[in-house]
Amino acid sequence: MLVSWAATFMLIPELTHNTDDTLLSAWIEQLHIPGWLNRLISLSIHLIIGYFLIAFNNAFVIIRIRASVQTTIYFLFIAIFPALHQFHSANVLTVFFIIALYFFFRSYQQSAPTGSLFYSFFFLGLGSMLFPQLIFFIPLFIIGIPYLSTLTWRIFFATLLGFILPYFFLLGHAVYHDSMELFYKPFVQLIHFDAIDFSLLPTWELVTLCYFFFLFVCSTIHCLAESYKDKIRTRILLRFWIVICFFMFVFIVLQPAHIISLTSILLTGLSVLIAHFATQTNSKLSNLFFIGSALALLFIYGYNIWMLL
Repeated sequence: MLVSWAATFMLIPELTHNTDDTLLSAWIEQLHIPGWLNRLISLSIHLIIGYFLIAFNNAFVIIRIRASVQTTIYFLFIAIFPALHQFHSANVLTVFFIIALYFFFRSYQQSAPTGSLFYSFFFLGLGSMLFPQLIFFIPLFIIGIPYLSTLTWRIFFATLLGFILPYFFLLGHAVYHDSMELFYKPFVQLIHFDAIDFSLLPTWELVTLCYFFFLFVCSTIHCLAESYKDKIRTRILLRFWIVICFFMFVFIVLQPAHIISLTSILLTGLSVLIAHFATQTNSKLSNLFFIGSALALLFIYGYNIWMLL
């Protein structure tokens, strides 16, 4: 990962990517951060996310062995997607999303899950201020609550309060500074839909996304076919992550302009699914599959760098 980061910086020092119109992105643009520092900050955040993935598996034992393979795969995926090498609001968004998932999964069969779900939706609310379209995924979390614990009116209102709490702080800030447009901006972005135009995306992004989708399909088929070997909790968590990843792909198709933010979140779930696949199979066919996937990954990295030169 460090080698790819350095190589990308030396070969493509003026790397550009799709920008969004979020508050954090505007703030980042105003700072005029030097290129090397920009990428160093992004690298640091990705390292934090990688650590979170290890702690995530240790907490929920999604992979039956204590391993860092999911983090290794995540770093490889990030390495071949140069647009994520720069500091972007998607970096912080992914951190909030991982923390939200952690509290969401922690509510599994808790006698009093209200607190965990409150914190989960609080971080989803924070994430939605960076990427308002994240609100469209809130129904998936609400539908998933009964599979982890009991959905009562008390829990429902706790999740609702947790989600809107960040907006209360944002409203207070906007009123105090007489800048109500700061409060309105996420909602304006939410109702704005860009055209479904893949011609706006570079070819290398489309090729890389197809590669990720192929790995997602293979790992999902394996996960569903071999789910009887996992504990009930593991099955539920993996299937929820499959649903999240699937709708991330659907959203990218519907709104390709948001590919950076969506891919950043997508790769965390995809790395866990691939890691589960890799650690639970040990056949000649699976070994050939992983060798082919590794060669394809190297080819795509070279292709992406070549297309950006």
